[in-house]
Amino acid sequence: MRRSLLALCVLPLALPASAGVTYTTDNRFVQAVNSFGLNQARTPPVAFAPFNDTAQVATTMADGSCSSVAMHDSQMNAVQMSGNGSVTANSATFSSSPLVFAGSGTSRFEVVFMPDASGTIHLTGQLAGTAGKSTLLAELKLGAAVLFTKSTSGSIDFQTGVSQNSQYKLTVSCAANSLLTWTGAPASASATASFSFTADVAATCIGDLNNDGFVDDLDFSIFAPAYDLLDCSDPNMPAGCPADLNDDGFVDDLDFTLFAPAYNELLCP
Repeated sequence: MRRSLLALCVLPLALPASAGVTYTTDNRFVQAVNSFGLNQARTPPVAFAPFNDTAQVATTMADGSCSSVAMHDSQMNAVQMSGNGSVTANSATFSSSPLVFAGSGTSRFEVVFMPDASGTIHLTGQLAGTAGKSTLLAELKLGAAVLFTKSTSGSIDFQTGVSQNSQYKLTVSCAANSLLTWTGAPASASATASFSFTADVAATCIGDLNNDGFVDDLDFSIFAPAYDLLDCSDPNMPAGCPADLNDDGFVDDLDFTLFAPAYNELLCP
């Protein structure tokens, strides 16, 4: 079904804004725990400030031992978020024992932010962990909608448009657990997990579809027919689907919310 762009033109357009983001929620933390009640958890002493801390616990008994070390190092400013975290957990039984020995830890980067201007966010990094004993996550959400998620070991490289004054949540975290229950010969268990990432936020000329330095009627004349076609796989869609500003395979209302404020500003940053 063909749609008309005119119906959307009653939406209010945003006022010009400068590059950068405004942070609204800081849920970063690092934690280490074990099966004998030791628990260390730390959060940034000042919200949105650089956070570099280590949490460590260890217990040794006649029957065995368990320990965990979790590290977190991250920072954020108006145009970039970056960080790395790691967890090493170990447990061992020295003799036959009914006790449970476990070390575990978590390092988490999670912030909620709002772009001060429409633009792009480019998320790159790496996740790694011991199979079956670690939990990994890299996720970018717009409100309740998941824009990107990854929960397995490997590299991260994702880019998408962001809308001015919309609420986004970026989460990058890792956890590891060395749970060990043993009633026979001595045994040991270990687990590791880690993450590293950089998220660059830039106010770009996201609606400049003809690359002339302006977002004007010439760009609107490109965007409008693409919006009517909707699906980037349509054979009539221009090559590369340039009007798909959030790279989801469609030219729809989400793209219009990115195009409209850029059109209102006219001149590229």
